Amino acid sequence: MKTFFDAIYTKFKASSTLYNSVSGRMYLEEAPQNTDYPYIVYSLISWILDRTLEKKYPICRLQFSIFSDTSSGIEAQNIFGYLDDVFGDDNISLGKLTTKTPGNAWTEVAPKLGAATTRIDSLAVYNSKLYGGTEDGQLYEWNDTDAWVEVAPILGSGSVLSLAVYNSKLYGGITGGKLYEWDGDDEWVEVAPLLGELFIHSLAVYNSKLYGGMGPINGKLYEWNGANLWVEVAPQLADANIYSLVVFNSKLYGGTSGGKLYEWNGTNLWVEVAPQLTESQIYSLAVYNDKLYGGTSPNGKLYEWDGVSDWTEVAAKLGDETLIHSLAVYNSKIYGGTYPNGKLYEWVYGSDAWVEVAAKLGDETNIYALTEYNNRLYGGTYPNAKLYEWISSVYRFIRMDLENCDIDRVPGSEIGGNNVWMMATDYIVYLEEL
Repeated sequence: MKTFFDAIYTKFKASSTLYNSVSGRMYLEEAPQNTDYPYIVYSLISWILDRTLEKKYPICRLQFSIFSDTSSGIEAQNIFGYLDDVFGDDNISLGKLTTKTPGNAWTEVAPKLGAATTRIDSLAVYNSKLYGGTEDGQLYEWNDTDAWVEVAPILGSGSVLSLAVYNSKLYGGITGGKLYEWDGDDEWVEVAPLLGELFIHSLAVYNSKLYGGMGPINGKLYEWNGANLWVEVAPQLADANIYSLVVFNSKLYGGTSGGKLYEWNGTNLWVEVAPQLTESQIYSLAVYNDKLYGGTSPNGKLYEWDGVSDWTEVAAKLGDETLIHSLAVYNSKIYGGTYPNGKLYEWVYGSDAWVEVAAKLGDETNIYALTEYNNRLYGGTYPNAKLYEWISSVYRFIRMDLENCDIDRVPGSEIGGNNVWMMATDYIVYLEEL
């Protein structure tokens, strides 16, 4: 949104009438203390996700609040007139929101994590920050610009293969079947001891409980007791790895190393709901457009589950790619991170093929994890443990429609000063996808 807010302010400055009416005082989200009157505060009220026209749709509600300390509301109303002349038209020409270079759209936003660290195994968004778990058991927080910051040190037990947010805390599934809780500062705290498993491949929150999918020894499903222990809730599968867990239509599903899909019965058993694929592994699962999808190996295909008992192939093999290691839904499309060339592919509902949208990332061979954060897509890689950012499209701002306008007298007792007029004007901002 920074580009958007910058564009709003640039448009404000370009209008001498509006700019001079408040002596240049327009602020994002809040005004400094003891600001002279009159002034304007602009802020985001809410996101709007429903597209209303093909490639033209509202993105957000934006509010301008005009403050005036005159004895009548006429000054605030006049300023609103100037503001609406600038912004309330059908061609606001605010410029582009993002840019895209087809086929080479990844941007490195965090470099290699030292000589010893080779993988970002997992990504998660927690408390409005992006976190990554590594094969050394470290936890990193991205600084939102250009570097990872270590927030939990190396664990002797190994890789953070999975991350999940549960009950307002961040958890990591570690090699050896241990579960760790991050203390929010600088340490992992063990909250479930070693199991007879090598890996917690996947974590999922379901019905207010935390679950772990295991492998490669027993492929069991475990439920954390919320204190200090894993409790087995589904026994060993013939498929030895539960690579992926996802909640879909109020049920918990697991994708396995045997290429099958299982539904948990909610008590003590996995139930097979899709048989063995020609693919040998379902590495990743995602929910998209109210359907369940699986990314596979060894041919990097995408399958859609029919909701009853079978898979349907919706995207064929990805050239030289053999594995969809990660799936994520972003901007109403599904994305897959691949191996052995570390590419990014996009699939749109109703199509029959993957489309490559980002080429090989230098020396990176695998996109182990994908997640959306702050309206952009991020990928964690191997063998250099880098973080990459991808922007999906080019947008142009096309108009802002006035939705609501109210003026009220605000008592000085509420704002620590004299009585003032406040005029709140809400606009719906529209974009066009180019």
